[in-house]
Amino acid sequence: MKCVLLVTDFSANARNALNYGTLLFERIPTVFLLLNIHKKPADNAYEGDGLNFWEEQATHALGKFLKEVKSDYKNPKHSFTTIAKPLPFANAIKDVVDKNAIDLILLPTKGPRGARETFLGTDTVRAINSIKNVPIIVVPNTFTAKKPAQIVFSTNFERAFQRNELDVLVLLTKSLRCKLKIVQIMNDSHLDEFQKLNKDYLTDIFNGLEHSFQKIKVETSETEAINEYVKRMDGDMISLVNHRYNFLQKIIQENVVKKVTFNSEVPILVLPELVSNRPISVRTVSDGKMVL
Repeated sequence: MKCVLLVTDFSANARNALNYGTLLFERIPTVFLLLNIHKKPADNAYEGDGLNFWEEQATHALGKFLKEVKSDYKNPKHSFTTIAKPLPFANAIKDVVDKNAIDLILLPTKGPRGARETFLGTDTVRAINSIKNVPIIVVPNTFTAKKPAQIVFSTNFERAFQRNELDVLVLLTKSLRCKLKIVQIMNDSHLDEFQKLNKDYLTDIFNGLEHSFQKIKVETSETEAINEYVKRMDGDMISLVNHRYNFLQKIIQENVVKKVTFNSEVPILVLPELVSNRPISVRTVSDGKMVL
C-alpha cells in the first residue's frame, strides 16, 4: 500500500493534480492524503475555546471535497482521507511527512504571480528545499492530466545513484508500462571511466524496464536543452535527482527563482538525494559544470 500526499486548495489545479495522481497509481493500492493548509489562528486567540475560524473553514471545505472525491473516483485500489494544517506552507507539509509514511507528494502549482516565465512558485520552491526524503511531483497548471507514455530522466553520469533514490521512478515506469529515456545533457563527446561506471550501475537499476540512453548537446542552457528535448520527443514527465550540482538547484535557489526561465509544460518528478546511503561518491566538480 502506497501513501500519496496531495496539497489542495480546492482549485481546478489541485483537482487536476489529483486526477494525475490517480492515473499514475491506477494499478497500485494507494491511500491519497488530501492536505489543506490554512491560515494560522490569531496570536491573541483564546486557547481554550477550541474554535479557530480558519481551521473550521478548512475542515468543512475538506469534508465537502472528500465527498466529491469519493463520488468521482471509483478505483477500488484507492482510498482517500483528509488533514488540515496551518501555515507556513513548507512547514505544514514537512510536519505531515514527519508523522506519516508518505511515499510521494503531489504539488499543483501556478507559479509566482505575474511571472509567466517560470512555473515554480515560492511555496513550491520552499517545499522542495525542505523535504529531503520524499519524492515530489510538481504538476503545472497548464498540464492536462494523462497517463505518461514516456518519462525523461536527466543525468550526465557525474554521480552514482542509490537504488532507493530511484524507487518511485522504477515503480511508476513499471506500473505504467511506459518508456524511460535516460538523457545525458553534455557537450563532451565521450564518457570517462567514472561516468561509464555510473552508467553501468544505472543500467543495472533499470534492468527489466523499457529504457534507452540519449545524449543532448547544450547550445544555450541546460534548462532549454531538456525542455526542447521533451517537446521534440513528446515526453510526458521529467525526472531528476535533486542534488546541489544539477540545474534544478539553479532553478530553485530562492534569490534567483524569478530570474530563471524554466517553463515546463509537463510534470517534474523530483527525487531526493540520499547521500548517506550512496555507495559511490560524487566526483568533485571543479570546472563549473553542473551534475544532472
